Amino acid sequence: MRRLAAALALLVVAGLPAAPAAARADDPLRVGSFNIDKGQPLAPWKRKVHALRAEVDVAGLQEVSTAAKRRFLVASPGWGVFGATPGPDQNPVIWDGTVFRRAGAQAVRIAGKQGRFPAAYATVVRLVHRTTGQRYSVLNVHLVYGAVADGRRIPGQAARYRYYVAEVRGLARAVAREQRRTGTTVLVVGDFNDDHVGDREVRNADLPVVRLGARDLVSAWDSADVLREDGGTSTVGAGYIDNVWAEREALSVRALAMSGGQHHPVVATYDVAPDPTVVQRHAE
Repeated sequence: MRRLAAALALLVVAGLPAAPAAARADDPLRVGSFNIDKGQPLAPWKRKVHALRAEVDVAGLQEVSTAAKRRFLVASPGWGVFGATPGPDQNPVIWDGTVFRRAGAQAVRIAGKQGRFPAAYATVVRLVHRTTGQRYSVLNVHLVYGAVADGRRIPGQAARYRYYVAEVRGLARAVAREQRRTGTTVLVVGDFNDDHVGDREVRNADLPVVRLGARDLVSAWDSADVLREDGGTSTVGAGYIDNVWAEREALSVRALAMSGGQHHPVVATYDVAPDPTVVQRHAE
């Protein structure tokens, strides 16, 4: 009887789905960003979120515009989520709960209300890597569209451009605050609504390449050997408008083939172990 009970117990255990494997210290960290059009119906939107999760450990989403979509993210087993930015569209950060635990989170204002443009916010989530103990601050943004293109101000959009510049400056300040947290690696993800290749060539002092570069952040796109002129994350020819920024070069970066409407997701990979130069700089 005891042998029969033991055999039955073994069959029950064998039939259970395997628990997700914890991340190893030498596994690269996969960081992404995906703007799925806010008008996407719930069912295809959920399929795209599922597909993104298979490719990332942590990511920012933009234009999460309905309560049903937010409920889906909250109810997803094994995945953490935080999104509390005011307004009709939330820009949450999602993460694999087997890789990270949450240490803190908040919405940080990066630009005040300007005329018809509402106050803008970054989602900030502080995570601890479960295997290594490495701390991360992940900032997710969705900057205003129609202000800049290819690194240059769009003519006739003076108010929109001023607002965009305020967002970039506020984001740089938010990055600086997170960098003052000793031992923390900062990651910035989001829809920047400006082609990174053009921004890199023009180097406008008001735009992300210069402002975030002054905070020692490097775009994942800069780790690519070649960026095609007709490539990018935009599906409408706007270039490399979605980005991942970090305090070190990426091991790899790519735009995934799936489409959220006007965007492909971007996914970059990084070493998990802290960069000694980052640790030293934060301690100074």
